[in-house]
Amino acid sequence: MRVPRGIVGVVGAGALLLISGCSDDSGSGEGGGEESAATTGDGGAAAEPTALALDTTTQSSTWTDDSDAAHDVEITPVGLARGDAADLERIQLPDDMEGLVPYYLTVSYTPTGAALPEGDLDGFNVVGADGWAGERMTVMSGFSYDGAESPLPAACDAEAPERIAAGEAVEVCQIHMVPPGLAPATVSYVDDGTGPLLWPVEASEPEGGEGSAVLPAGESVDTAWQNSDEQDIPLNVTPVGVTAGSAADLSDWDVDTEGKVPYYVTFEYRNDSPELDLYPDMQENVELRTASGQEATKVLLLDVYGREVEQCPARVPDEMAAPGATVTQCSIHMLQEGDVPASLSFGPRGADHVYWYAPEAG
Repeated sequence: MRVPRGIVGVVGAGALLLISGCSDDSGSGEGGGEESAATTGDGGAAAEPTALALDTTTQSSTWTDDSDAAHDVEITPVGLARGDAADLERIQLPDDMEGLVPYYLTVSYTPTGAALPEGDLDGFNVVGADGWAGERMTVMSGFSYDGAESPLPAACDAEAPERIAAGEAVEVCQIHMVPPGLAPATVSYVDDGTGPLLWPVEASEPEGGEGSAVLPAGESVDTAWQNSDEQDIPLNVTPVGVTAGSAADLSDWDVDTEGKVPYYVTFEYRNDSPELDLYPDMQENVELRTASGQEATKVLLLDVYGREVEQCPARVPDEMAAPGATVTQCSIHMLQEGDVPASLSFGPRGADHVYWYAPEAG
């Protein structure tokens, strides 16, 4: 099926969307096709993408296909550049991508074993220092532009082939839509068959936006916590630390630790209510994000004998927190080997989430 010129299929947030670009209002049957995707609405040239310094070390991983077969690949990031909204003027973005900044990630990958049945490797992320990743905009293959130029920006028009032969190196470009207040810190690749790969991005300041709302590691915050009677209890929250553990720490529990590392996240809470006691179960609302752009899996240990992981006691002291008292609580989060903590969050009942950069793990 052929579609009208300037129409392109885009996948965003897991849905197929038909995205329409600028129509040809020139009245000419051919002249409209001469306008490139690098022009702005007022006829001026869009700014050149801003290249970011990116680690380009080749690393080995796998790509798992739909039949759960893992294929060995070598991956090399070639470049990362910040684009401009004007680059995408011929693409009508879905609502959840409006206002985001396009970043162009160029990668090269080579199947080192058998051929790859698909040429487009998913699993790449452009991740901020807070562990939140941008959203990839994927143009569906098989669309025809009816002789017109591609609506994709010239800086990122290297599409993936349908198949890659064994030993063949392919270079492709992906568009990742990133909030304007997020400065990329890492490019990651994640596949089910192995641990994530990380490539650092040189620190840069984002253009526009209000910046990240993530707090410095260890900074105290005043918030509130609702008890079981839905009464608001003023609460002072301080992230104390993040510590890497070992699989042996969890040997007494039925926990899958293969290829994973437990991290122990400790917070201190102070009950600032003048009259209400606080039952300390706040660690249930603590989350940990990683440098690869994932949320770490939280481990909840149940034991009829009341045992705990020595390195991560659930609460100290193990009692109700009276007005003015403090309690320290620890939660366990599993990271894939090769990944590292990026940020912590606490979601108070009845109040907004609070985010901190994770301290360097001990």
